[in-house]
Amino acid sequence: MRKISLIDCERTPSNRSDHYYSVSDTEPLGLLYLEAFLRERGVECEVFKSPLDHRDWRSIDRSEVVGISGLTYSWLAMKQVAREVRCRLPGSVIVCGREHASCAAEEVLAESAFDAVISGAGEVALWKIAQGAPWSDVPGAVWCDGAGAIKSTPRLEGAPPVATGQLQRRKPWMRNMLTESMTIHTEMAGLVLSRGCPYRCTFCTAPQMWGGYWGGDVEATIREIKVTQAKHGTRYFAFHDLMLNANAPRLNLLASRIIEEGIDAHFYGMMSAINRGLDLKLLREAGLIEVGVGLEVPDDRRRKIGKGSGFGEAQAFVQGLADAGIFVRGLFILGWPWDTNLQEIRERYRGALEHLPINALRLHFLTPFPGTEVWREHFDRFIYRDAGEAAYERLTTMEPVLDFGLSPQDLCELRHDILCDYYGSAHFARLAEGQRDWPRVEMTGAYVGNLRGSFSKAIAVPAHASLTELATRT
Repeated sequence: MRKISLIDCERTPSNRSDHYYSVSDTEPLGLLYLEAFLRERGVECEVFKSPLDHRDWRSIDRSEVVGISGLTYSWLAMKQVAREVRCRLPGSVIVCGREHASCAAEEVLAESAFDAVISGAGEVALWKIAQGAPWSDVPGAVWCDGAGAIKSTPRLEGAPPVATGQLQRRKPWMRNMLTESMTIHTEMAGLVLSRGCPYRCTFCTAPQMWGGYWGGDVEATIREIKVTQAKHGTRYFAFHDLMLNANAPRLNLLASRIIEEGIDAHFYGMMSAINRGLDLKLLREAGLIEVGVGLEVPDDRRRKIGKGSGFGEAQAFVQGLADAGIFVRGLFILGWPWDTNLQEIRERYRGALEHLPINALRLHFLTPFPGTEVWREHFDRFIYRDAGEAAYERLTTMEPVLDFGLSPQDLCELRHDILCDYYGSAHFARLAEGQRDWPRVEMTGAYVGNLRGSFSKAIAVPAHASLTELATRT
């Protein structure tokens, strides 16, 4: 079996806004699952995080296969790492994976340092490569033949196989990426209960990356939680599922099993704003304390972008979370083709938000990721379309990059105004006051305080002022 090194090139974007995440350099969870799968089958495999130091290179230099992973904005970093690996290991096999590679395979292969792209799930593909299989026998492989023609093999049909053993977590990587809301935890461990998503949202790479939805093993998840707690003492877990509530019976079962096992932990997960059989009070009893909800659009136009419910159902779902005692992180997207009138947008958000019990309001910008419908239909509106590959660094959702009539400055100030209007509203003050006696999970003033370094308008409050205090001062 060939030795495999897997390198995560995820990094903090150069144009980072603290409004996005407090910490972005967290566990490379997908690679850890790949590592566990391969080790179970006798493959020597190890995961590394860029930037690499001399100790990392000592191990990588013994590899015969190197897999490089990262999101679109990390593409230049991925290329740089691939070139260095090629220089040090000219005879090695170098492959590229994750969303960008799966959605832009031909462009990735234009970089000569890469031998192939692995699209979609990588477990079986890497296992085949470790055994020395030709590309034609590697599921999901995309490569160039001797004549320079692009070739590919179909992905595996159905649910991809996953590791049954435990992940080899690294303590330094177990950082809480949501520290501004979950201040009682400094560490976080990632979990995955499912892969893919049943919806095909116009702005999302999931349809191209996964091509479907598959549920996971509840008992394997329970074992992973218990082992991680026993080994690392972790009490905060984040589900990395794209839509944790896609299979309500499975999630309800997981909650019941957590309670039965007496597991003392807090959990976070992303959900679509739809409730088809979820027992939200059961989930809260099991330790689900915060949910990120993909709201995207504050009216029924959310159906036009592939969401599975109208805004009324989304509003009812968010209210149900709050009624169950679960904090809500509400995520919206600004900069749609219909977002052309600043005053109308402000009024639309003001009218919608005063009926939503959102603790953490997150406003991102519509971003044309390769492989998405937004990329195909609106690339001509991409402000940096003539900047070549350097433009990929702008694809973070943290800055406006599409021009539908409003300038980037207009959109940034709009985001600032919506946030200030919401956090300074009587509605939010009542919400914060009503949750004062909830279990000790602190919400801090960082949601608004971090705006000071991001936008031209500033709010002069102490960095650690409580949101209740802020609401009375604004």
